[in-house]
Amino acid sequence: MILLAGPCVIESEESIFKIAKSLERYHNDSRFDFYFKSSFDKANRTSLDSYRGPGIEEGLRILQKVTQKHGVLLCERGSSFGYGNLVVDMRSLVIMREYAPVIFDATHSVQMPGTGTGKTGGDSSMVPHLARAAAAVGVDGFFFETHFDPICALSDGPNMLKLEQLEALSETLLKLDTLKGNGR
Repeated sequence: MILLAGPCVIESEESIFKIAKSLERYHNDSRFDFYFKSSFDKANRTSLDSYRGPGIEEGLRILQKVTQKHGVLLCERGSSFGYGNLVVDMRSLVIMREYAPVIFDATHSVQMPGTGTGKTGGDSSMVPHLARAAAAVGVDGFFFETHFDPICALSDGPNMLKLEQLEALSETLLKLDTLKGNGR
């Protein structure tokens, strides 16, 4: 199963290494194709005052150190926009899979743009439910933004999974993946 995880944005070198160390176990587990994800510049902010990241030069320097120290692969995602309450139509996952492998972005799927005070709101309690539903329709992998303390995250905290929540959820998703015949 493909698993992409990490914080929304690089907050500091200290925090990125703390998160990468916690996620390193997925890189070392042969059941996962693991990619570490964190942005160095979040230009699509809800508010001009929202934290954007350290910028390209400092961000790439930090991500290179993460790769060297923890052996994890890196992934950067594109941007998506929505209004109010984002809705995931599980039918679209089935349709997209007819054309290419599909990664389900479980944490951004619970965003509620514009509902925070200058930041994007969201409801992370719905992440496991949507991820299990996506596994049931046969996606190829998952994308999760994670943090050791989402409440303190500088970006997308209301959507993130706590690092310790990812372990149980990923085990459940692996079981569902095996049931549908895509297990490794």
